[in-house]
Amino acid sequence: MSLPAAAGAYLGTLANAEVSARTLVLAFVPVMLLAAALTYWRGGDDSESQGDAGGCPDPAFLPAGGSGIGVGALTGFFGVGGGFLIVPALTMLLGLPMRRAIATSLAIITLTGLAALVSHLVEGAEPNWSLTLVLGAAAAVGALAGSSVGRRLEPRTLAHAFGIVVALVAIFLLVDVLFLDGPPVG
Repeated sequence: MSLPAAAGAYLGTLANAEVSARTLVLAFVPVMLLAAALTYWRGGDDSESQGDAGGCPDPAFLPAGGSGIGVGALTGFFGVGGGFLIVPALTMLLGLPMRRAIATSLAIITLTGLAALVSHLVEGAEPNWSLTLVLGAAAAVGALAGSSVGRRLEPRTLAHAFGIVVALVAIFLLVDVLFLDGPPVG
């Protein structure tokens, strides 16, 4: 999934340069809401309650590659790591249990995020590196704390919480762009 995602990230980056920040957010909200709904819905699947006791399903290369291109394109276009899309793709299309999908998505996000970053740098983006380091360190601490809590939760609870958080962020973004003059430009 990672190699096609890297190619998709480059294509998404090219498309990103053609739209405004407001358009990006307005296009991003329905994608987030769909991902939230799919993740929440998948969390109610009885097969998920078996956790990760069974083996990993054999990779379905065509769905994995297609999902990779799609997730990568959205990652490059929206400038996000894609975990909120990768987890539903891994659970819904490829049949991974929730915990395994989360772990797998982190590896894919790392590779896809690096490809998208390189694509944006090639296209002339100038990241705020000090802000990136501070947020990255804070996110690493949060990831360690979150994984500690996540190990104690049932997969169904994880899926529902993930879906709710993604939906709440989507609603916040929509309110921000429609009523609070967000996102910042420049």
